Amino acid sequence: TLGPAADHGAGARRSDMTAWEGCSMNDFYSGYGFQTEPFRLTPDPGFRFAHAAYAQAAEALQRALVERKGIAMLTGKPGTGKTTLVGDLLNRMASGRMKSAVLTSTQLGTDDLLRMIAQAFDLHSRSGDSAAIRAVIDQFLQRQAQAGQSALLVVDEAQNLSVDALDTLCLLNGGDDGDQAALDILLVGQDQLLEKLRLPELKALSRRIVEAAHLGTLDTDDTRAYIEHRLTHAGWQGRPRLTAEAYQLIQLLSRGLPRYINKLCARLLVHGGIDGRAELNAQDVLTVGREMRDELLGPQFADSDLDSVLTDLA
Repeated sequence: TLGPAADHGAGARRSDMTAWEGCSMNDFYSGYGFQTEPFRLTPDPGFRFAHAAYAQAAEALQRALVERKGIAMLTGKPGTGKTTLVGDLLNRMASGRMKSAVLTSTQLGTDDLLRMIAQAFDLHSRSGDSAAIRAVIDQFLQRQAQAGQSALLVVDEAQNLSVDALDTLCLLNGGDDGDQAALDILLVGQDQLLEKLRLPELKALSRRIVEAAHLGTLDTDDTRAYIEHRLTHAGWQGRPRLTAEAYQLIQLLSRGLPRYINKLCARLLVHGGIDGRAELNAQDVLTVGREMRDELLGPQFADSDLDSVLTDLA
């Protein structure tokens, strides 16, 4: 059965791991025959899993940016794969006729935003005055247009921008409705960005948004497909095998967020690799999930939240 009584103790598992201190992940995985780490946390285009919502968002955003008629937007909870999608999009659109820059917003006002945009495109102004920096940016955009080229600015964590800074982006995007953009812009942010764009003072910006894509969490089927995709890309030959109940519990504990799925599965492979386990089940997932919860490395949950699920899986 599953549940507290069947948990052999995270402490026992951690004590088993002391003999492996100083080892690399490849040492844990060597018995499984992986050629690389399947669940590394750093974004890697080679591990991209284009589930239906991901593929739809990527196609819609690329179309909007190619048409250059306004501002595109991508939203989603942390860990849903926005960074991976943006990297994939930039790789698809890479061209000698487009200069791109990525800006990560941290509570920026208008002046700091203009400075960071200029820096991102390697533009220099003799004066630190905002008007002078804006003039340098405008001149750069004019040169791009005259050369038949474009400029794309990706603003990550855009929900942190001030209202004035967002309004400045609207002005930099340029042109009236239907006109070609002066600066192509992709806003990337958490769901709070949608709430901010409903503010009356950002009505002009909202009208400039021509495509709004959203990345949600993965359901159980997509979670399984995501895990098996990453395992296969790393050289998986079917060992270890994960039971259907294991996939179900991974989806539940991770809440369908790829970032947490990666963390859980990386620890799960270590858990199984120590003993050379050929199969990993829901109890293994639960043990690892509790360890990560107690170490504050994963989603927080109470065992009581899982009662009904554990009964079904028992």
